[in-house]
Amino acid sequence: LKSRFCRGYYEERRFVDSVAGYRDIVDLHRGERDLELLLLDIRSKLQIFYQHSPQVWIGITHGAFMGLTPKKNTLDTHIWVQLQEVAFGHYWFSIKSIRFRRNEVILKLNVVRNVEADSLIERTQISTSTLMYAKDASKLALTTDNSINALNNAPKLSDDMVSGPTVIQPEVQQIGYEDFINIVRNWGTSIKHTVYDFMSNDINKDNIKDFLQFLGLVVISLLTGSAVAIKYLGTFALRFMYEFTRFTHVMTPIILKVIETINKIVGGFYILLAMIWKDAFMKKRMTATQQLQDFNAQPPRELKAIEYNRQQYKSNFEYNIRQPPVMRSSMGPFTEFERKFQ
Repeated sequence: LKSRFCRGYYEERRFVDSVAGYRDIVDLHRGERDLELLLLDIRSKLQIFYQHSPQVWIGITHGAFMGLTPKKNTLDTHIWVQLQEVAFGHYWFSIKSIRFRRNEVILKLNVVRNVEADSLIERTQISTSTLMYAKDASKLALTTDNSINALNNAPKLSDDMVSGPTVIQPEVQQIGYEDFINIVRNWGTSIKHTVYDFMSNDINKDNIKDFLQFLGLVVISLLTGSAVAIKYLGTFALRFMYEFTRFTHVMTPIILKVIETINKIVGGFYILLAMIWKDAFMKKRMTATQQLQDFNAQPPRELKAIEYNRQQYKSNFEYNIRQPPVMRSSMGPFTEFERKFQ
């Protein structure tokens, strides 16, 4: 099919819902019957292959599809392709390849040249086709006569054969190891053909060139974007550090004063609680006897001495009497008056 030449009429363009786009319709010339049979065979195989994917569009149709009707000097087979800036007319086409897309199978056609109207060629083709049709009709009539004669000369069936037909039971085939091996081989062959078609149709010079161009653009875009992003991040980091330094310089005294105020409030509150606890609970537990015992347990202190220095008497004696400390050991604790003079 690849690199094959054919004649066709490009006279229409329609929108295809399955691919969401327009496709150019090429009607095969009536002299391309061999190509029509080949295309229909390929179409049937593709339909079997994509029977579980009904959304895949196959760009080969036959018959009255979407209102298409065969025109003069054309066949009933239509090819849906994508042509680049081609006017309507009669052309020689070259089949370049078959493209398998995500939701479409399409033929890629190249326009070779325009076909000029040549009445002599048309007459020759018409006479040739008429002669072929006449030969086919004579052959068909001869075959029909032979069939009728053979039917008349055939032996008649007996009554036993008519009344008692024999039943032939079909043989049940057993699936063995060889059948499994054949299935695996068929799978391998189909995978091999699929990979070969992919490598031969999709991986070509144009696709590789486009891929390299796209990859180069992506790399350049990433490098440029990275440089701009680094520059922006550097500027942002410097400005952020400068503003954060100013903020820290201004807010540090305020934060320290706030922390000091909170410490004073919390500390004063705890001191107040401690004093209330001491006054309310600790003094109630101490009795008067314990207070006196604690006081008597202290070491004794001396009372202040009374000195008498009277110089007006002019005597040789000097009164400097120092009284010893008063000890109250057996008479009980000191009174409040005595404590004041100690």
